[in-house]
Amino acid sequence: PAAFYCGLLNSQPMGFYSPSQLVQDAKRHDIEVRPVDINCSGWESTLEKPSRQGEIASTQPAIRLGFQRIKGLKQNTAQRIIEARNNAPINDLKDITHRAMIDKGDLARLTEGGAFKTLSGHRYQTHWQARGLMPESPLLGSQGANARTSVSTHIDETPVILPAPIETDDLRADYTSLGLTLGRHPMAMLREQHDLPFHRCKRATDLTKINHGRFVRIAGIVTGRQRPSSASGVLFLTIEDETDNINVVIWTRVLETYRAAVTQGRLLLIKGVLERKASVIHVIAGHIEDLSIYLEHFSLKSRDFK
Repeated sequence: PAAFYCGLLNSQPMGFYSPSQLVQDAKRHDIEVRPVDINCSGWESTLEKPSRQGEIASTQPAIRLGFQRIKGLKQNTAQRIIEARNNAPINDLKDITHRAMIDKGDLARLTEGGAFKTLSGHRYQTHWQARGLMPESPLLGSQGANARTSVSTHIDETPVILPAPIETDDLRADYTSLGLTLGRHPMAMLREQHDLPFHRCKRATDLTKINHGRFVRIAGIVTGRQRPSSASGVLFLTIEDETDNINVVIWTRVLETYRAAVTQGRLLLIKGVLERKASVIHVIAGHIEDLSIYLEHFSLKSRDFK
């Protein structure tokens, strides 16, 4: 399974499942997924020796996310990083920035992608350290070099330790840069806020214990929409929460009533009737509410097919 997930991650963009869905599903199957790391990652995702215990985790390789997951990062920059660390271990942010000739834009992208966490601890600390890496200006000549040395020396002599980002800030940065997170699922965080309606919604795993024909309230992030021409106007929706995916059927009449929410919403609360046949479970939607405002600043996109 780990090799399968890794192969799909390296084949993106393709198919019905997004990188976020693949990573969430791998984690649910007890496969260890490791973050992009300046010391370990290749351009593509790779398999590594597992370190966790468990019936599956101990027998399956871990997946190391590759630099290609970082939005906008140039492949030749990643290749220079790999060559530099193969020649000598990375000492710190300044060392790898200089040896791999990382420009300002890619330095920011690597920082936002969390690639320097093993060097600096967290994104805020990396941002602070990166501000002190002043490239030499050809207009300033030796004065520019002296200024850079002066700033670097000042930073070395007076280190500043910044507090780590709060969980929601890290989550936003993960989705914006990587399109996925290895932290907690957004729904798990939203469900903890009892002033929001999500704590009253059933999770995907809860649906397995509910009888056919019962009313249910569910909520999740939209990961896919399908409206096959052979389905007579019926739309099939997939939403994801912290436990699994939920399949939702939206009849034409309901679709016309809640068209804006269905076609544009990223986070939906759905009231409907649960239907099951053996192990197959889906929800027939009756009422749909768009609560995407609670995902503001997250970069979450669905896969839409016709």
